[in-house]
Amino acid sequence: MFDLQNITYPQLVEEFRALGDRDAELELLLELGDSLPEFPQADKTEENRIHGCLSQAWVVPELDGMAQSAPVLKLRAGSDSQIVSGLIAVLLVLFRDRAVGEAATLDARAALAQIGLERHLSPQRRNGLYGLLKRIQGFARMAHAAVQSQAQ
Repeated sequence: MFDLQNITYPQLVEEFRALGDRDAELELLLELGDSLPEFPQADKTEENRIHGCLSQAWVVPELDGMAQSAPVLKLRAGSDSQIVSGLIAVLLVLFRDRAVGEAATLDARAALAQIGLERHLSPQRRNGLYGLLKRIQGFARMAHAAVQSQAQ
């Protein structure tokens, strides 16, 4: 089981690259999904649901340090699918502790391409992944704009 709080995204990329085998990569993705903390039932709302995903998936984006000039994006997310949970775990590591401005402009698709996750995904799972990215980065863009307007 992975400690998602202590692994960095470059370390995660190296974990996937070291495997080099599709089945082993899928197994790692499933292990990552098992490492997710339990997602609270109270947060499994329509407002938090990711549309376009075959499985049920939810994300709750939040800010930490809103009084600071560069608040940090915090994410809680979960799914009823083990594969989607693994994808969520990858995204949680990718976006962890990023300032909202950085999270808003991060080329997440290029970052995910470093791992090669798309080869494990059906078109509908890919749509769900991109829906999750859209929600996360949309929230980050709105939060960053709010921070910028407060600073003026």
